[in-house]
Formats: sequence, C-alpha cells, structure tokens
Amino acid sequence: MAEPVQGGDDPPERPSGRGERPVDGSALFAPRQQAESDAGSRRDFTGPADRAPKTPSATEPVPDVGDVEFETAGRDITGPRLHGVAARPQRAHFLSATGLRVVANTVAVLLFLLLVASILTTVWRSVRMDWPSGGVGMSHYVAVLADPAMRAALLRSGLWAVAAVGVALLGLIVAALGRFVGGASRLLTLPLLIPLAASMLVTGAAFRLLIDPDPDRGVISALAVAGYEAFADRAPAEGARPDERAPEESRLYDQGDLVTTFNYRAGCHVDLRVLTTRTTPGQSAVGSSAPPEPVAHDTAACAESDDSGPDRITGTLRDQAGPLPGVTVRADAAGTDPVDTVTDDRGRFVLPLGPPAATEPVDHRLIIPQSSIEPAWPGPQPYRAEVIWIPLVLAFTWAWLGFAVSLFRTRLNAIPPDLVRIAKAEGLRPAQRLTRLIVPLLRPVITVVLLTLVVAAVRLFDLVLVMVPGPLQPDVEVGALLWWRSPEATPGERAAMATLLFGMVAVVALAAVWGVRRARGVTSVILPMPAPAERVPLIGPPMRQRTLLRRSVAVLLGLLGLIWLTPLIVLVGTALRAPADAAAAGFWAGGVQGLGADSFRGALDNGLVGALGSSLFMAGTTALLVAVIAGSVGHALAWSGVGPRLVSAAVIVLALLAVAPVQLYAAPMSEWLAATNLTGTSLNLALILAHTAAGLPFAILLMRGAFLTTSSAPDRRAAAADGRRTGGLGLVRRHWDAVVAVAVLEFVLVWNDLVLGLLLGGSPASPLTLLLWGETRWFHTSAGPIAAAAVFSLIVPLVVLAAGWRTAVRGLTGVRRRGGR
Repeated sequence: MAEPVQGGDDPPERPSGRGERPVDGSALFAPRQQAESDAGSRRDFTGPADRAPKTPSATEPVPDVGDVEFETAGRDITGPRLHGVAARPQRAHFLSATGLRVVANTVAVLLFLLLVASILTTVWRSVRMDWPSGGVGMSHYVAVLADPAMRAALLRSGLWAVAAVGVALLGLIVAALGRFVGGASRLLTLPLLIPLAASMLVTGAAFRLLIDPDPDRGVISALAVAGYEAFADRAPAEGARPDERAPEESRLYDQGDLVTTFNYRAGCHVDLRVLTTRTTPGQSAVGSSAPPEPVAHDTAACAESDDSGPDRITGTLRDQAGPLPGVTVRADAAGTDPVDTVTDDRGRFVLPLGPPAATEPVDHRLIIPQSSIEPAWPGPQPYRAEVIWIPLVLAFTWAWLGFAVSLFRTRLNAIPPDLVRIAKAEGLRPAQRLTRLIVPLLRPVITVVLLTLVVAAVRLFDLVLVMVPGPLQPDVEVGALLWWRSPEATPGERAAMATLLFGMVAVVALAAVWGVRRARGVTSVILPMPAPAERVPLIGPPMRQRTLLRRSVAVLLGLLGLIWLTPLIVLVGTALRAPADAAAAGFWAGGVQGLGADSFRGALDNGLVGALGSSLFMAGTTALLVAVIAGSVGHALAWSGVGPRLVSAAVIVLALLAVAPVQLYAAPMSEWLAATNLTGTSLNLALILAHTAAGLPFAILLMRGAFLTTSSAPDRRAAAADGRRTGGLGLVRRHWDAVVAVAVLEFVLVWNDLVLGLLLGGSPASPLTLLLWGETRWFHTSAGPIAAAAVFSLIVPLVVLAAGWRTAVRGLTGVRRRGGR
C-alpha cells in the first residue's frame, strides 16, 4: 500500500487487514518515519504492521520502549475524530446523566427548603406569643403541658414506643427460629408479607371485625364463647325466650331477664311458659313451639286463703319439652328485698314472702334471671378502656412483624459460616457468640428496625381512629390523634403539641444516628449471601442433633402463619357476604342471601375505581421522583469532597427530617400550596410534592448508605468509570437493591397514607384512604362494602411487594447476592 500523502485535507487511510496487527507490544509503539512535506509533520500509527520502520530524523530522538509511560484518560472522548485539533467533550445535555443529576439536585434543594421552612414556621408559631405586641415565650408549651389530656396522650405515645421495641424483639426471635428450621419457614413468608401491604385503615377494619363483642359477629367472641360453653355447665333454661302462644297470665317478656307481664301477690299460683333450645323426641326443629300441656288448674289463680298459705307464691315453669328443673325464679317488689328460689325436678317453685303485713298486699314481678338463660360468661368485652389496648397492640404487631422478621432473617442468613466456626473454635459459649459476634453484625439492621417501628408507633393515628369506637377514643388517643381532635386549641398551642411530639421522635432519631455511626453506616457491613449448605447454627449444637425440636418449631411457625392469615380470611369472607347479611352476622353464618359479590359491587358504586386510579398515579409518581432524586443526592453526599463534619451534620439533619411527624409541617405547607392552587386538584399535585418532600430524607440516607458500600478507591474509580460509560446506568445497576427498596417503600407508604391527605389535601386529594375512612364511620351497617373496599386496596401494594420485596430487603440490610456486585 502506498504511503499516505502528507499535508492534504484527507485523513490517512486505515489499513484493510486487521489480521496484520502485530502481537509484540514494542512494535505497536515503534516510531514512524517523519514525512517529507514541509507543511508539517505527523506520525501515522495506522499503516500496515509489517512495514519496516524508517530511520527517524535527526531532530526527533527514538524513544526507548522501556521508558514509555501511559496515562488513561478519566473521561470518554465524545464526538467525531478530529485531526490537527484537540478533541473536546460535548457539553452535557439536559437528558444526559449529568443533566439529570443537576435537575434532581435542584428539585431536592427546593423540596428540602419547603419542608424545612414548614417545620421552622411551626416551631416559630409555638413560641410566638398571642399578644398584640407579639414577642417570644413558652406560654403555649405551658398551656399544653398543663392539660391533663395532653400529658396522658404523650404518656401513651411513650408506651407505644415501648410496645414497638417489643415487636422488634419478637421479630428477631421469629427470624432466629425461622433460620433454625431452614426451608420450612418459607411458608411463613406470604402470611407476614400481606400485612405490609395493608394500610392501618385496613388493619383496623380487619381487627374490628375480629374483636366485635357480639358472638354473632365477632370471630374471637364467637370462638371464646363456643370454647367456654364446651367446658362450662349448660344454663338450665338455655336460650329461653317468651312463648307467644302461651296465655297472657303465663307469658314473660324479654328485658335481658325474662319478666312476667302481670304482678302477683302472696297466695297466688302461676304456671310460666317459655321456649328453650331443648328438643323432644318428636320435634324436628330446635326450639319450635309445642301446644301447651294441659294442667289441672288455671294458669294463674290468687285466693285470700290457700292451702299453700298466704305468705308465699307458688307455680310451675315449663317449656315445649316439659318441666324445667334447676331454674332460678325471683320475686321482686318495690321497697322489698328480692326473693329467689329454684325449681324442683317437676318444675315447681315456692317463693316464701314472709308473714303477711297489716297493710295492703304487695305486688311482685316474677323474674327468670339471665344467668339461668345464658352461660355465666357472655364472651370477651374488648371495648373497655382497660382492655382495648390489647387488640390495638396485637393489630400493630400484625402490621409490622413481617417487616422486622424479613430484615432480621436476611441479615442472619448472611452471617459468614466461617465466623461462627472460628468463634466456636475459640471456645466462645452460645451467650458469648450472641453478644460478641451476632449482635454486632446485626446492629445496623437493629437500628433500622427500631427506628422504623418506634417512629411508626409514636406517630400512630389512623389505627386508633378506625379501630376504637368514638366514645372510647379519649381514653386511648395518642399525641398525634389529640392534635387532630383539638380544634378549639389556638394555632400556637397546636404548634406546641406538634413540636413536643417531634421532640419525642427526635430523641429516637439521634439515638439511631449514634447506633448507625457505631456500625459504620446502615449498609456498611456488606455480607455475601451464603448458600444454604454453608449455613451453620449460630448458637447451640448442629441442627441434625435437634430434629425433633426443629420439627416442633416448624409446627409452631406454621400455626403462627395461620394466625397471621386470619384477618385476611375475615376480610375476604365478610366481603363475599351481602351487605345486609354482613351487618347482621359473621361471615361463617348462613345468612339470607348467601355468598355473592353484592358488597364488591357496592364498593365499586361508591367511586372506588376512580379512587384506585388516582392513588395509583400519585403513589407511582411519588415513588419514581423519590428514587431518582434520592439516588442523585445520596451519590453526591456519599462521594463528595466536603469535610466529614459537614457530612455528619447533613446526616443528622436528614435523620431528624425523616422522623418529623406530619403535624409538624402540614399546616404551613397546606397554606402555601393552597396559595398556588395545587391543593385538591385531580392530579393530586400538592400531595405528590408533599409526599416527595417528606419521603426524601429517609430515602437519601438509604441511598447514601448504599453508595458508601463501595468504599475502596479502586471500587469507586471502577463505579465512576462504569457510570460514565453507561450514562449513569452503571451506578443504578451496582446499587439496584437500594433503588428498589426506596421505590417499593415509598409506593406502599403513599398508597396507604391517610394522615397527610387528611391534613393537607382534603377529600379530593387522597380519595382511596379517605373513602375507606368515610365508610368506617358507619362500620356495623357497612361491614360488607368496607371489607370489599379493603380487599381492593390490598391488591396493588401486595403485587408491588411480591415483585420487589426480596430485592428491597437486601437494599435495606446491605446483603448482596452471591456473585453479585
């Protein structure tokens, strides 16, 4: 091939044969002959490889190959190849990775300012005096703390924080038992995953159906009464009720107790008739009425002088099957003590009234007390101030236990088996391995679980609002609910309430930051997921020596899974009943119309379809915004060149913002967004902005922890090069678990939100949750449509969790898949 012409406008020709490229590295970098053109000189590195090197000119020395030093550019060279002019990188486009990061960081700053400004405004209102001259003081705090109701509400919030710690401990125990039994515990995954998709509204509705005190409607009451009646003595007149076919003188009417229609005095004889659940050999229906059995005298007769004596009332008690023995009969009159007696084997009774008085005879009512009709224990009565806490804590546990178990179980499975073997070889006892090895490795996850559960408990709102009947709510309301139920309070007092509530959760947040710093970041300890064959018992002897115990624990976990499915079964069963049948009896009863889809149709007719679409758009948009913005800001916060003190301050501020209650920023934010005409729009723009601002702090902390896992300089340079080469997708691919965790959590939280929509946007802003809440105010009459709407609301978040929860758990715990980056 001829030499290329030097000095022309066309670039030199590229060789046609790629196979002639030399293998020897020294030949690749050998100097080429200088061109003879006087216009200038250039080196041609694209000629044939077999061309003999020409003698260099005297003005250019031959470089020594052994001294050649190479430098790799830290950026990609973009644009077409230029000759004679240095190639310049193209300017970052708006849709490029750099442009998107700039936009995301700008939006993050604006939302951060909105959130912080709202919080500072509330704090300022809490210390600003209501005097005409203004001023600063603590009078609002004094007024709030002087209120006994507010002090009691804050104390209850503290007790809820203690309950959250108990739920976290229970989650750790269940996770350890699940690891102990191995693969059999996978059956527990679905029952624990379902409550994570349920809002507190759905949880409250399910548990209200469970604990209804009426045994005909409440599942727990029905089971408790059935169990009691199976072992307790039957009532002598069980199920007794008035016999409408009996003569008027023998008839009783129902007042809880059975009471005679007429009054009787000493010297009277009466035959009382009732219907019970007893059957006669010829009866085909339980409790059916039979013709009255003929008696030898009138059903009621009173005489001045009687063989039985004028100081007593005599009579008989019969049902459709014959005489009723052992039944208590009471004579009661105004101004006298009641007299009781018990019928004999032939159903006869005698009520001694004492000697006759000199005054007019006293009229007595004859009563069959309720204790003779029903068992002595009517069933649990949960709607009492001293008892309602038990179902409330159980509902909170049902909602959050799966979160704790998933995180603890993933982290326990990721503990390297070699560490456990080394600890055993060093002679550490089980208790020492627990405190010196396991707990330190679990500390990041313990911090995340405790922070999440305690903040959720202190900010509890909708569970109490839905599950507890209105008259009982003042006895159990917490700080967040009392803030909403105090419209008579001044704006300064309401701001002081919100600030005090924030002070409680701020202590928890600061403690969590301290715990995370001790653990060197939430996801700083990256543990590879070991294969199942590599897992060894963390404490105790090998599992093969405990086969019986392992099977017993597996059965116990299986029972726990069935119990965890009970609220879902109650919801679905109630939703499949007609609205009238669901209001009258539990789902297990036959009912009049049987099973059907009437309740589902009723829920859809109430505007549920539009509510589901609106909530889906709002939750999906918010999750996407939070994931994109948090990834950009978390990357900048993790790999920025600022000092460690500034980064630590930013982490503390983000942690405080992450736990801030809605009441702290809802009022100012609502005022400002209303001024922009964004509140209450069909697109929920105000709520999308508010949810994005509220969800960013925690998401940024999570993404920062994920980026910090690439801690070594070579890993950072490789990640940076990967990000530049793929336009930012490389970073997303490396930290995909954390991205999914942020998106899934934000989607579910926004989908199930009631508080922010109720306080910020009103009915048009959060239609799904507010639609459910509106129906629960008529709970007994609307039990069927409420259950159907709850089932509909579970479908979308359950699909999202089922698709991404395992990946999200790895992002929350910092556990990587085997073989993954």
